[in-house]
Amino acid sequence: MKEKAQSALEAGIEEMRDGPTTTATASATLSLVQIYLDTSHYEQAIGLLEDDQLGPLVLVSSKSPAASYKGFAEETYKAALRAYISIRPPQPQLALEAMDALERLAGQGNDPQAAERLTKIFIGLGRQLQRVIEDLNRQGRTEEVARVATAFEVFLDRVSSRPTGNTWVSRLWIAQTYDNLGAGLDDGGALTKQTKTYYNKAVEAYGAILEEAARDKQFAPSPGALLHVKIRLADSLRKARRHAEAIERIGRILAEKPNMLQVQVIAARLYQDRGDYGEPKWYYQAIKGGNKDAKTGKNKIWGWAKLSRIAYRYPQYRGTFYDARYNMNLCRLQYAMTQPDEKKNAYLRSARDDLTVMDLSYSDDGWIEWRPKFDRLLKKVQKNMEITPVGFEKNHPPNFSKTSTERKTAKN
Repeated sequence: MKEKAQSALEAGIEEMRDGPTTTATASATLSLVQIYLDTSHYEQAIGLLEDDQLGPLVLVSSKSPAASYKGFAEETYKAALRAYISIRPPQPQLALEAMDALERLAGQGNDPQAAERLTKIFIGLGRQLQRVIEDLNRQGRTEEVARVATAFEVFLDRVSSRPTGNTWVSRLWIAQTYDNLGAGLDDGGALTKQTKTYYNKAVEAYGAILEEAARDKQFAPSPGALLHVKIRLADSLRKARRHAEAIERIGRILAEKPNMLQVQVIAARLYQDRGDYGEPKWYYQAIKGGNKDAKTGKNKIWGWAKLSRIAYRYPQYRGTFYDARYNMNLCRLQYAMTQPDEKKNAYLRSARDDLTVMDLSYSDDGWIEWRPKFDRLLKKVQKNMEITPVGFEKNHPPNFSKTSTERKTAKN
């Protein structure tokens, strides 16, 4: 359908070049630009937008009568913004000029909702650019990811700094997007300057949400939404390697919600991260927990061992149980490798025995999904024990290739 419309418009517009430029001409040209955008033909879209004779951008900037009808200028700048941020490589300066023009248009009327609508437009376009980055990440095109992310950063900075029109939803999206940009460039090693910048901007954005919520009690849609932002802020601090600040934030949350598994997972991961970045004692803390409560003497942060025991009780947290058990044994391995021989061997044996028992104990669908990862970990443990790294027994668990439903059917 679009191909037919595109062909018809292309033919019609070429014929229109010989006549006067009318509103019909302008409308047809803009429609063709939008078809090019919808079909990812960004170069053609930009070429037509900037066409000296019929280009919508040219008609708007020259104040042509053909471009004077209601909504034409706004749709033209929206199309231009979409084209400039979508083409590879993006053209951030031209995208900013289109944003400027849209903001000027929004400020010309007396519509109090105009600023909020414009923010929604920007977020919609931002999500599109985010998908471009995700596609590039999947394709392993890391250099292009960094280039597009830089353009996206300019876009996000502009949206986040808008004095009006930002809602709870838009601010949350901005913060999450900064965090996602950092995660897209984070390979688990030392943070690059760009990656750390994104995480820090996520921290700032989450902090700004909390500040606004403190000033305006109606800003947060619910107490749960506010708690979610506090958790995300702590996690972004963790990712930015701002460990002391992250622990302080986690402590505040756990003072209110000591049994919240999501927060306990972040806290255990935070301890484990500190071990990964040069402080081996934190591997032990990640297993056993820490941050003792002065009144009870119990650890506010449970650690992977207690986390796995608690999660095991609830079927809906089976994934958390396997995650905790895996990381507990990974921490045992990592901690062992920093210890003298006797202690090292004790921790390696503990990891080997626990991993072996896991495979003898579970055969549900969750275990089937996690088993290859546990198997690779067991091989690493065996290798460091200087025994043949064979991993799990090949024939266990029974009926391993079948789903839990198939196994129950076979039993009956």
